[in-house]
Amino acid sequence: MFQHFRRMLAITSVVLAISGCDLVDTMNQSLEYSRAVSRSIESKTGLKSEVGFEWQTGSLTSVTVNFVEMPEKHTIQELSAISKQAILTEFKQKPEHVVLTFVIK
Repeated sequence: MFQHFRRMLAITSVVLAISGCDLVDTMNQSLEYSRAVSRSIESKTGLKSEVGFEWQTGSLTSVTVNFVEMPEKHTIQELSAISKQAILTEFKQKPEHVVLTFVIK
């Protein structure tokens, strides 16, 4: 009985470790996508941004682009189009929602 319990515990530990590695890899990859989106937006607009994201069961549900200042040279529609294109290019998925925010100083 004790031998069976130890074997089940070992199998469970291995399964959790393997799935944990996938989770860590996915998070690291997503953070790199986030940085790449921010760089892409800055290269096209000159505006710095911070990009956050939310995944649910493997699907990109939401991406938030927080601009650190109000845009002077671009309309919200232009920023929206540029942001959506960068997100689609880098994450290779279309999120359910894209949220643009601006810091007002």
